Amino acid sequence: MKRFTRTFAVLAAMLFILAVFAGCNRGGLASGNWSGQTGPHGIRYAKEQVIRRVYNTEITKFAPFNNSDSATDWTFNALGTKGLLTTDKYGQIVPGLASSFEVNADGTVYTFQIRKGIPYVDHTKKRVPNSELTADDFVAVMEWVLDPTHLSPNAGSFNNYILNAQEYYKGEVGLDKVGFKAIDKYTLQLTLKNPVPFFLSIASFMPVWRPFLEKQGILYGTELERTIFIGPYVLTTFEPQHRRVYEKNPYYYNAKEVYIEKIIDTYNAESDLLGPELFLRGEIDWAAITSDILDMWMQNPETKDFVCPGKPDPTYQYYYMFNFWPQFDSRFEPDNWNIAVNNEAFRQSLFWALDTYRALLTLDPYTPEVYLQSTITAKDFASVAGKDYVDFAPLKDFAHHPTWLFVPEKALAYKEQAVRELKAQGAKFPIKIYMTYNPNVASWPLEVQVVAQQLVELLGADYIEPVIETGPASNFNAEIRRAGKYAFLKGNNGAVAPEDPESWVYAFQPGMNWNFIDKGIGAETQATYAKYVELVNKAKAITVKNEARFMAFAEAEAFLLSHAFVIPFYTDTDGYQVYRYNFWDGYGQNGYEGRRVLADPMTGEQWKLLYADWQAGKQAALAAKK
Repeated sequence: MKRFTRTFAVLAAMLFILAVFAGCNRGGLASGNWSGQTGPHGIRYAKEQVIRRVYNTEITKFAPFNNSDSATDWTFNALGTKGLLTTDKYGQIVPGLASSFEVNADGTVYTFQIRKGIPYVDHTKKRVPNSELTADDFVAVMEWVLDPTHLSPNAGSFNNYILNAQEYYKGEVGLDKVGFKAIDKYTLQLTLKNPVPFFLSIASFMPVWRPFLEKQGILYGTELERTIFIGPYVLTTFEPQHRRVYEKNPYYYNAKEVYIEKIIDTYNAESDLLGPELFLRGEIDWAAITSDILDMWMQNPETKDFVCPGKPDPTYQYYYMFNFWPQFDSRFEPDNWNIAVNNEAFRQSLFWALDTYRALLTLDPYTPEVYLQSTITAKDFASVAGKDYVDFAPLKDFAHHPTWLFVPEKALAYKEQAVRELKAQGAKFPIKIYMTYNPNVASWPLEVQVVAQQLVELLGADYIEPVIETGPASNFNAEIRRAGKYAFLKGNNGAVAPEDPESWVYAFQPGMNWNFIDKGIGAETQATYAKYVELVNKAKAITVKNEARFMAFAEAEAFLLSHAFVIPFYTDTDGYQVYRYNFWDGYGQNGYEGRRVLADPMTGEQWKLLYADWQAGKQAALAAKK
């Protein structure tokens, strides 16, 4: 998990910190800052709606369309500006600076109606005289980004999708040929090169008032005086490597749901290390509780109640892979593995035998059930027509499996079948299973041992013989996974198509270097894989986001799982954290819109109850779209 990759270098320091606070009366944890207002599950809202944070990386540029891809810059964007579209608290796409939108039948023309009467403000929160948001402001940004002399790193957001944007960038066509036009003052029309099913998920194009942008030119966003705002917050104070202050934008179109009045950021080069201590003192309102201190916090009566799980991140998935192109050393018997892996009954025996809950306890001993997945595509990743992708019929039984696909009876039945078939094919027992791991990834060394032990306990040492070897600490993927030097390995990949199931077929396509299914030598493997590729191509051919596309991809994924080509494991997370705000009420990515500061730290129990509320609310929101 993302935040669980820290080393143990800070252990001594954190032991000292917890010792200091062990005898106190919770220091900054106890609060008299209660407004008298309450929320669900015993939550008390703070009188002072101010968030205090600590940071160690500075903003590089204030222009959303010309900044780097750093998390700091994108957090600034989420506060200071807004796109055509945004997401609600359930991650569903909703209007942003566009009040509504329409899509034509083939998914190539998108027409957005822009909100009327919205002014821009400067860094003092004053209205920019005569300014008003119009469709042309989005076109102005497009022209600025596609000016090659500006060297904008975000040209691809137009060039990759918009008709003739690449040609305009190269100087081959005029602006009138580009499919990014202001039809009238409040109507923006985007024409794509080709249908893009997930286009609405990336259509958060941002505006700047054209007269101000043209006046500033290349200097726009280089300092506060050369920057204007149209988002929920305004950066009113910027003292590099010292302090940043964001204040609520009184002219924001959704200001009534911006409850936090101010965000105060203080620079500290050691913020990652000192964050937990500063939270205990009441100096900041969020901190990461990394794996190297998690057990201490969970065992300390002064802190254990306030540690909350991280939100599951459905854009990054882990799974166990069978390698169909074994390139490892002869002492691990790659030829014998090749016979075994091309036998479906053998793969099925491991598929149903792997206890992923037990395996994930090595990484998260407190709430593994929050992150376990029984499909390659995670729940909450994509939905259409009021239904989550994993709830489409072909995948539903996998997604909601009560034991995360751990069924010993099935595993043993497939073992018996595999033994008969593999003996007939000349395989020798036990089948050596060469397993390796990256020693620099927290808990992976323990996880691989638990997996090997658990499989042998169930299936028997006479059937399989896992052989574990430490992998390289650097260039692990290049030297192990991409080189085919494993038999059974934990793999992962991230989403390549936002909120679209096509993301998760990427790793299993012909020519890819995850588990080399296309190189399987068995006739049965080749025929089964060919059918999978056929199903994927059928799904890709449906280029509009609709139920037919999602159903087609669900059929392909269910086919992949039903033939045990890969074993789902878990989705990623930022790890355990502590909060003084209502995390689950946030709108938009990385934003504070919709959230409130709490008088007391959120408890882990409150987090779980709020997560259950969030899941129920999302289901209701999806149902309303049917």
